[in-house]
Amino acid sequence: MQRFAKGAGKNELTFPITREQLRNLKPCDLASPRVGKNHGMDLPPELSNDARLLESAQEAYAVRQLAIAGEWPKKAFEEYYPGDWGAAPTVMPKALAGQGLSFDEPLGLADVVHMDQPDDLGRVFRDWLLSQGCVHKDANLDCNDFLVNIPQTNAEMAAAAAAALRKAFDQKNWFGIPRPEEVMNGETHYPEGSPPHPAYPQGHHAAAVAVIFNLLENWRMVEDGKKVPLPDWIEKEGHDCAYVWQFGRVIAWVHYLVDGLPHFPRRSEV
Repeated sequence: MQRFAKGAGKNELTFPITREQLRNLKPCDLASPRVGKNHGMDLPPELSNDARLLESAQEAYAVRQLAIAGEWPKKAFEEYYPGDWGAAPTVMPKALAGQGLSFDEPLGLADVVHMDQPDDLGRVFRDWLLSQGCVHKDANLDCNDFLVNIPQTNAEMAAAAAAALRKAFDQKNWFGIPRPEEVMNGETHYPEGSPPHPAYPQGHHAAAVAVIFNLLENWRMVEDGKKVPLPDWIEKEGHDCAYVWQFGRVIAWVHYLVDGLPHFPRRSEV
């Protein structure tokens, strides 16, 4: 199988990374250079050999071509949407629609995700929760508890995103899956091409799931002056935001469709 060979200058790497390479790594080479830490995660069949890898790259390329034509790749979007969350969204989730994103302009999603930071999605969803009258579970309802709702929440989201990204990079370095552009020798939506580390799993999705799930666990709806668990429709909104967010990286053709799996479980399954 072709291995991802993009690197940082003279410190060019191949994957899976060797122990000798690990000893000579510079900080700029990898975010989390830990050999063999796949955390029990198996490689999806879609990426298991050269032929399947090429098929997956072509599938992601077809998604990008639809987006270039201004069409939302509905079939692929629905096919990879987890069945236990009901139907895939047919309109942009409310929190993202409030940021001007729409399925009518799919390339806009690729542009926005290109510029994001790991907890950007969490900040957007946090502000949307506030607009729905929700607060952090530790917030004082007798005042506008800014310290808990904002700084404390930001710290919790950052910690969740950091932990998820470390695991994602452990898995990236374990499997060493080349990016679609490496497999098909094509161009991505981004001028600089794909990031200089392996594809699977998707770091953007790991961070998105982590910050959204953190919010769903720690925030509450306020009804009759009391905090109550978030309703199912808000939980699904959060999940849909994370799923749509990572899909922008597929549209950009820097990830395979399968790179955004697995998804976080429903609260009842935790």
